[in-house]
Amino acid sequence: DPKLFCPVLIERVKELRVEFETNANVTSVKLDDTEQSFSSVQIQRRSRGSTRHVPCRALVLAAGPRSDRVFSQLFPDARIKLPMNSTDAAGNHIRIKIPGWSP
Repeated sequence: DPKLFCPVLIERVKELRVEFETNANVTSVKLDDTEQSFSSVQIQRRSRGSTRHVPCRALVLAAGPRSDRVFSQLFPDARIKLPMNSTDAAGNHIRIKIPGWSP
């Protein structure tokens, strides 16, 4: 039952210091080349029109069938494209790692 499962999942993830931002768009991603990871994302809140930078080392892209479009907007120079099936996206997932980097 998603209605019961999601609040439990959100609380567990928040314990790991994961932040949730709703009604907002990530407008840019900054990379830390020396660490070979992300360093921050810029978030624009639609309701307030304000922006803020959020430090991060990892990024989860969860936009359902729009994930390929969101990925292309955030990483316009990427050499790969997400192979999303927009008609049956519930089971689609992809994991991208930086070459030579191990967590």
